[in-house]
Amino acid sequence: MAGETLLIGCTGVLSVATRGPAGPGEVIVKIRGGSETYLAWSPTPLPKGATVPVRGMKVVKVGRTTNKTTGTVRDVHFRFALDYDDLGKSVGFLDQVFCTRYSKPGDSGSLVLSQANKKADLPRSS
Repeated sequence: MAGETLLIGCTGVLSVATRGPAGPGEVIVKIRGGSETYLAWSPTPLPKGATVPVRGMKVVKVGRTTNKTTGTVRDVHFRFALDYDDLGKSVGFLDQVFCTRYSKPGDSGSLVLSQANKKADLPRSS
């Protein structure tokens, strides 16, 4: 839909907590000089007031290796498999936030913030 492209790069804040598989919450997105409310689904419950990522949202983090860097959210339901050589198998990850490259090995665990300094996500693997 053409209207959905207006949401790209916006930050959403939950006005009604999500309930995981039990049902959606509501997210308020500032858009077009005002705000609009949308249904928000999540695989696990999220509390009211949580900042939720939206495609195109700018994020910032300070990591041990790369110091302060910025990235852009590309997907909010990204799925991938990561090979663990020491385990001899792959581990699957579901519903991850995928960003442009802004971290390197050693940055895992860095706090990721929206440009409004709200917690957004944690890097799990570089």
